[in-house]
Amino acid sequence: MFCLFGYIFTLIITRLTFELSKLIHTLPNYYNYYNMVFNKISAYLLYFSTKIPEEILEYIKNNLNQILSTMTGFLSNIYSFLMDKITMVPNLFVNIFVFLIFVFLFSYFFSKDKARS
Repeated sequence: MFCLFGYIFTLIITRLTFELSKLIHTLPNYYNYYNMVFNKISAYLLYFSTKIPEEILEYIKNNLNQILSTMTGFLSNIYSFLMDKITMVPNLFVNIFVFLIFVFLFSYFFSKDKARS
């Protein structure tokens, strides 16, 4: 049994080493690809920011705190709504389960009482 575990452990280590060596060789390609994508996105945003009128940029700079607080409040409301709905589901299952148990118990006792009469 010990030999079987040793053999399986050796196979796992060899496979892990093989996969890590493949990752080491492909990781620079991923780095170059995502670096290129990031450069393209930053160039596009730089081009887009030069097309925005100065009045709009000044308005955004002046009201940045208000915009951020509004967005934070909106996200907080969405989070609260989702958490309320998620916490409602287990309570719903418990209520349905208790209801079904009582329905079956009452019907059982009614049928027992009817049989006695």
